[in-house]
Amino acid sequence: KDKASYQIGSAEDFEMLTMGGSVKLASMDDVEEWQRVLGAMKVHLFSSEDMEAIFQCVAAFLHLGNLKFKGLTIDNMPASELVNPDDLAKACALLKVDKDNTEDALVTQSRVVRGEVTVTRLSETKAKDVRDAFVKAMYGRIFIYIVDQINQAIYKKKENENALRTSIGVLDIFGFENFGINSFEQLC
Repeated sequence: KDKASYQIGSAEDFEMLTMGGSVKLASMDDVEEWQRVLGAMKVHLFSSEDMEAIFQCVAAFLHLGNLKFKGLTIDNMPASELVNPDDLAKACALLKVDKDNTEDALVTQSRVVRGEVTVTRLSETKAKDVRDAFVKAMYGRIFIYIVDQINQAIYKKKENENALRTSIGVLDIFGFENFGINSFEQLC
């Protein structure tokens, strides 16, 4: 599929990709690298359906990263509203989830106390935090899925008790949230 099917234009259009200052590396050919990624996924037995789902999720993350919120005051309490619903609509279409429910989840918080549900609006800062946590959690799940898929592809049953088993290890990404400015490169 092409970038248009994911509603993606240029890398410069996405805040998550531009936070690191540059989207281009002189020593890297994006088209060649993309072909290498596709080849590696095929070698590691990713189905075309799995690859499509992963690409849809990553595209959705990029659209979610562009969401902007405007601070408001409602009933003397801080609140927020989504400024660019088109980006949310793109992300929700890619994730195949309801846009209105997702928007509510980003700008409100529900609490259940003694069986009674109380819904409060989130401030602009908290709405951004929820957006970032949402993307980070989904990205983490996709990452774990990819690692598991690779391990399944390279797994060989032990021929005897002393044989070594092949697998990949992953360096923990703890500390991501401790940077003053977080960018997509830190997730990779």
